[in-house]
Amino acid sequence: MAYDPSKIHEIDFKGKYLSMKGVHQVHPSPQRTPVVFQAGASKAGIVFGGKHAEAIFCHHSTIADAKKYTTAVRAAAVAEGRDPQSIKFFQGAMLFIGKTVEEAQAKFKRAQEFCSIEGGLTRFSGFVNVDMSVFPVNEPFKFEGELKENAIQGVINAMKSQTDTRDFTPRDIGEMLALGGMGPRPIGTPEMVADELMKWIEEGDLDGFNLSGKNICQSDNTSEGIDKTCSCCQPRKLARCSRTSRTRTSEARSLLAGVSEGRRHIERKYGK
Repeated sequence: MAYDPSKIHEIDFKGKYLSMKGVHQVHPSPQRTPVVFQAGASKAGIVFGGKHAEAIFCHHSTIADAKKYTTAVRAAAVAEGRDPQSIKFFQGAMLFIGKTVEEAQAKFKRAQEFCSIEGGLTRFSGFVNVDMSVFPVNEPFKFEGELKENAIQGVINAMKSQTDTRDFTPRDIGEMLALGGMGPRPIGTPEMVADELMKWIEEGDLDGFNLSGKNICQSDNTSEGIDKTCSCCQPRKLARCSRTSRTRTSEARSLLAGVSEGRRHIERKYGK
C-alpha cells in the first residue's frame, strides 16, 4: 500500500496571503520534512534561529564575530528550552588549495583577474541597501551602513568589522563579494587550509563550513584538493567523507543531532 489512510490529512489553511484546501496527491518522501536551515543575524533572526533552526548558515569576517553570534543564538535556544548544542553553525568560507603554497596563491591570483568588481559591488549594494556607485572605487572609505529592515544586517556588521581594522576601498569590497563573500579565505596546502578551518571551529564555536563554489571550482584539481583537505580534517574529527544514511536529509540529521521546536510540533501532531 502506497498510503496509510490514517496518516492522510486534509489541508485547510486560510492565511493573509495564501489559502488552500485539499489533500496532497503525492505521498511523503523518505526524508519527511526537510532540515530546518536558517540564516539571520538581526535580533529577530537570532530569536527565530534559537527557537526553530536545526542548522544555521553564517558569514562572519572574524572569529570573534562568529563567536559572538553563536553565543547569542545558543542563548536564545536556552531561552526556548532547547539544548544549545542542538543547533549547528556552518560558516561561509572560500578555499584556495594547492599542492604547494605557490600553486594556491596562483589560483587566487587567477580568480582575482577574472572577478567582476562592478558585479561584486552591485551584489553588496543589494545586501546592505547602499548605493556603492557614489563612492570613488579606489579611494579608502569607512563603511557606515545603517541597520535597516530591508538590508542584511549580518553583512552590514561584518563589513563594519572589516573597515574598523584596516583601510578598505570599494574595489576591495567588490572583489571580496565577487569571489564569494567576507568569510575566511585560507590560501595554501591542504594541511594549512585544515589548520585554518580548525581554528575557526574551535575558537568560533562552529560546526562546519559552507564552501563557496566560485572559488573551489576554478581549477582542474578541485576534487583532489578537497579530498586531501578532508583527509587532513578527518583525524581531527572535522570531516566525514562517507555516508551512513539512505537520504541526504537523514544524513544531515545524523550530523546535526538536534531537534527544533518546529519539528517537535510536527511530530506531536502528525507523528514521525
